[in-house]
Amino acid sequence: NCEKLCRSQHSRKARRALPFRNTFARNKKRACEQRRYAAVQNKVCEIVCANRREDCNDDLLDGCEADLDADAAHCAGCNAACVTPNATPVCSGGVCAVGQCATDYLDCNGIVDDGCEAMFFCGS
Repeated sequence: NCEKLCRSQHSRKARRALPFRNTFARNKKRACEQRRYAAVQNKVCEIVCANRREDCNDDLLDGCEADLDADAAHCAGCNAACVTPNATPVCSGGVCAVGQCATDYLDCNGIVDDGCEAMFFCGS
């Protein structure tokens, strides 16, 4: 698993990043995925992410769990949540957008920050 690989690299005092292969622990927790690397820096095992992914929860077992281009909870950065009142938030290409409006609500003005702002109909 990731910790074992980091320990072995630490014992050799490695300073370079090594790609991980897809592996899954017996308890079915994700151990490693292709888009992350283990690196030992300053005697600490760290996860180095690639392809617009980040380790937002600092959990070595799930590594680079956040997709900054598509994760509405981490859109373009860790903990940068998309907030769209009365709508499902969407992150596309690292930009927040209004997803599906809640029942009886409409997005009349196309402004992401106020989400689906109108109830029942657009206009006066």
